[in-house]
Amino acid sequence: MNFAPLTVNGTPPTTIAGFDNRAAKMEGKLIVDLGFESGNYQAWFGKRGFHVLGVAAPLCQGRWDWTLERDHMGNCRLNQLDGQPHGIQSMVDPDHSVMTQVLQTLVAFESAYPNEGWGYFLTRDGRGVRWSDVAFSGGKEQASSVILFAHALSVYRAVSYTGYSDNTCGKGSAAVADPVSPAFWPVADTCDATHCCPAHIPSWYAWPSATPIDRYFAWAPALDGHYGDEMFAMEALGYLGAPVDVGKASPPYGGSHRFYASVYAISPFEMFTDAMNVAFGVSPENLHPSFEVLNVLKSTLMTARAFLSVLLVAGACLTACASTHGVGQADAGGDGSDTSDTTGSGGAGLAGTGPNVAGSDGAAGFGMVDAADAARDDAGPGDDGDDARGDAALEAASCATGTGGIVVPEIPRRRARSP
Repeated sequence: MNFAPLTVNGTPPTTIAGFDNRAAKMEGKLIVDLGFESGNYQAWFGKRGFHVLGVAAPLCQGRWDWTLERDHMGNCRLNQLDGQPHGIQSMVDPDHSVMTQVLQTLVAFESAYPNEGWGYFLTRDGRGVRWSDVAFSGGKEQASSVILFAHALSVYRAVSYTGYSDNTCGKGSAAVADPVSPAFWPVADTCDATHCCPAHIPSWYAWPSATPIDRYFAWAPALDGHYGDEMFAMEALGYLGAPVDVGKASPPYGGSHRFYASVYAISPFEMFTDAMNVAFGVSPENLHPSFEVLNVLKSTLMTARAFLSVLLVAGACLTACASTHGVGQADAGGDGSDTSDTTGSGGAGLAGTGPNVAGSDGAAGFGMVDAADAARDDAGPGDDGDDARGDAALEAASCATGTGGIVVPEIPRRRARSP
């Protein structure tokens, strides 16, 4: 398959994952997306060679209620991650935790789609996740969860954006970052009109991090009212460099990991692609995907046929995603005449876009990671798993696409294996 977004329903609930092997090089990294409130497949990552997996994490309440303990938000976010009780926080059980969602999805997809490389992100015994090749990404409600998850696990990257920070030390929005007059108040023993205080700063800011600080990045919209809080969080957590306006500066931004731009709250990926390329360590080959200019209708046809829905229950059927979302199957003949809803439950059918163009044999694999990765195994520090197994799986995924055109294969009805 050229483009493989996949949907999982059941337990864990509504997890969406995919990859796009039209990318020049598969990165060998998994992006776990938390979204603004709940995660999804993000095409921006797929186009740049990442495997992508969206997760659902219930939102933590009481963010700025300082009558609660300072551990409140940290404990809630840890509970999101592992499903274990932390303090008085037990909203999420282990079966629905972020860690379980990621593990179960990888196991199920590796079983159902062994040539797509999902097993590369599992430990040698298949019972754990190799977090060292995983990045967390999320914004707004989930931005602080991204950061805290990277405190608990040693991960490849932690990138937050447009976030609601767990502090109230900011001065609000700002047109530009002023190093002489920062966007946040200085900290004193007690809070007043011109000072923040420890009582308004979550305790988790001081917790040790399993992930090195040079793997953290953040982007803040300067015209958003939470801008000052975000900049305070970057300062308190020790992010590298000084704030850089990525709307005006050029990469690599002086090595800074503190990004902002004079815009309102948005997702930064399309508007500030260069900054996001830096944050996620995108390989040079994938910085500006050439296939983004392909005919939109061809892309629509490919997407419609590639979406699958998976039940993480033994014996559950894999069916076209259209039957879940009410989108009709694209016209198999390709003449654009069939716009009826053929597989959906009420949504509009998608018009065909012309005959499928067969691609030539896939190129001879891709350089998945640097040469040093080949020597790493589960026993070493920064555990990167069984590379021999993972490389073979990713090579198979890379060669599923041709280089001479867009291949839009029919999707057979298959049986899911028990995770």
